Amino acid sequence: MAAWAGILALLGAATLATGIADGEPLLRHLYLLPTAWSALRFGLAAGVATAVMAVTLEAPFLLARIEAYGLDGPAAETLVTFGLLVIVGALAGVLSDRGRRRGARYRTALGVQRAFAAGRSLTEALAIVDDTLGQYLGGQVEVVVRLGDAFVGQVGPCALRPDSIGAWVAAHGRSRYAADAPPRGPGRPWRLIVLPLLASGEVVGLIAARRRGDLPPEERAALETLGVVIALALENARLGDELERRVAAATRHLADLDRAKSDFVATASHELRTPLTALLGFSELLLSRVVAPEQARRHLTVIHGEAERLTRIVDDLLDLSRMETGGRSELRPTAIDVAAALETNAEIFRAQSPGHRVRVTSTPGAVVALADPDALDRILKNLLSNAVKYSPGGSEIRLAATRGDGRVEISVEDDGPGIPEDALPHVFERYYRVPGRTRAVRGLGLGLALVKSLADAHAGSVRAERAHTGGSRFTVTLPRAEEAGVP
Repeated sequence: MAAWAGILALLGAATLATGIADGEPLLRHLYLLPTAWSALRFGLAAGVATAVMAVTLEAPFLLARIEAYGLDGPAAETLVTFGLLVIVGALAGVLSDRGRRRGARYRTALGVQRAFAAGRSLTEALAIVDDTLGQYLGGQVEVVVRLGDAFVGQVGPCALRPDSIGAWVAAHGRSRYAADAPPRGPGRPWRLIVLPLLASGEVVGLIAARRRGDLPPEERAALETLGVVIALALENARLGDELERRVAAATRHLADLDRAKSDFVATASHELRTPLTALLGFSELLLSRVVAPEQARRHLTVIHGEAERLTRIVDDLLDLSRMETGGRSELRPTAIDVAAALETNAEIFRAQSPGHRVRVTSTPGAVVALADPDALDRILKNLLSNAVKYSPGGSEIRLAATRGDGRVEISVEDDGPGIPEDALPHVFERYYRVPGRTRAVRGLGLGLALVKSLADAHAGSVRAERAHTGGSRFTVTLPRAEEAGVP
């Protein structure tokens, strides 16, 4: 009201000035001030209306002059001024309307971005977007987002009829504009436009807008621009959620790894202390007193066994260091009779663990692998050691080697409690030990990780699974010597 009062005051002042100073054409340009102000403040309609009011106020003076002097120069100038007023009111009003629409579009785009960036749920964000777009368009707007094969709006999941415009837009990725159902009662008909929300070339959602009256091309283009903003906001929200999940997963993995390393340090300290205690104790006995030859031999046997155990632990730690720095053990592949290697290791473990029955089912000479002898021996010893540690006394451990398509498969199967399904994907990770069994069985959690590293170094593989007896089966795949041209 204050703005209109000022405009009317300016119109009155301009009319009074031109009336007092009759014949002064420059004073008629005072009408440009209220006309321009009205157009810039209220838009096209107000600018043209103010220009018409100015013409109406000045018309009596113009008609009086024409009646007295005819259409002379000053009268013609007044007519030009009238035309100028209408042009200024129209142009300024158009520019003002466009500026307001553009500002409204920017504010709407900012509101959409804030709706998705404020940590709200999807349905809450969609409700805000629907309301924001509805206010901008002056109609009814609904935005739905594709989640898998379904669409979700502010009220939850929604289904698209196969024959609907929305289904067509979702299938073709192009917008559709059409007259909606006839109006109920008097009034202009409803118009409907459905636009796809595209991200990376895929339809991630839809915008359906209904409004009384026509939707001019400029409004459709603006709605399409806002659709791009919504699609980008949805994609950014999705990427943000995915990044958050990945960071959380990485954080959990680092925490698990840190905890595993702490457990490893504690276990390694215990494992190293045990043979060192035996070495110190029996060597002190030999140094501090005279013992019988038979007793001395027993002490030396214990010392030798503990030294070998300490050597194995150090070898495992060195191999672990090479694995963590990306290095690999130097391999010297040669043709190896796998059955003979299995039988050799079976004899060793039969002597070390007489409570277990170790059976080899492969025929000597029938399976020949291309492998490094020391690496294959370490693979077999680690797998057999695991089988013995986790199998009850008196149970059987089965070793087998078979020929496949260019490969050799070596399996070690036991009758132990087996590995839980959720632990199978992790058994070859460094430091990992099956939960609930770490106290019952000693070890550093490196054996299976070393087996995998050595198998990979041979361009082979290793897998773990539950045996049909309920125990565990480990299968190592290595290249066949015949396929590599080695006799």
